[in-house]
Amino acid sequence: MDLVHPLDGLDARPWSALSHAYGSAEDVPDLLRALTGADADAADEALSELYGSVLHQGTVYAASAQAVPFLAGIAAAGHRTADVLALLGGMAESEDEDGVAPGAVRAAVADRLPLLLPLLASPEPEIRRTAAWAVSHTRATAIALPALRARWDEEPEPSVRAEVLAGIARLDPQGGAAAAAAVLDPAGRGPHGRRLRLPRRRRTVDRAHAHDDAVPSARRPPAL
Repeated sequence: MDLVHPLDGLDARPWSALSHAYGSAEDVPDLLRALTGADADAADEALSELYGSVLHQGTVYAASAQAVPFLAGIAAAGHRTADVLALLGGMAESEDEDGVAPGAVRAAVADRLPLLLPLLASPEPEIRRTAAWAVSHTRATAIALPALRARWDEEPEPSVRAEVLAGIARLDPQGGAAAAAAVLDPAGRGPHGRRLRLPRRRRTVDRAHAHDDAVPSARRPPAL
């Protein structure tokens, strides 16, 4: 999978024949290009537009599935990585599907796990945390669960460890409970006496009509 040119093949997709929340998806290529550009304001606006169109109020569409490979490449190439991971995770989490085969968008995200799983080892805690949240929503237990368990063994940051543990529990409820019991004392504290709380359920943010007051942190899993 090509990390150098994440948008290769972008114009070969039939975007005008695909649909998202506002009709034709012909605007998606320009939005994806903006995410990789040097203009930070344009990138933030593009991300908000994508939330409003391919993950509108938690609903996914035919264009959502087609956008996934490019979004995964963009994240892996280091463009707005945490924000794009949060978008991908929201798309994988969605069960509200319009004009697309059931599970197709989630499967598209799972298909890109070879690109996404290395982000669990990013130098940036926020990227590791969001990656753990996103990959666990693919439901690709055979691939994602071993990676999350390996991250659990290595992760030093409490907030990231909590998100990794939540991801393990999402994919393997019994194993996640056992892992939590093994690291928490009766007071619910983890290593070094720090309280370890599982993240609250993330709520997908509809960006369609909230451009002016949008902030990137609103699109990420909640901090502990």
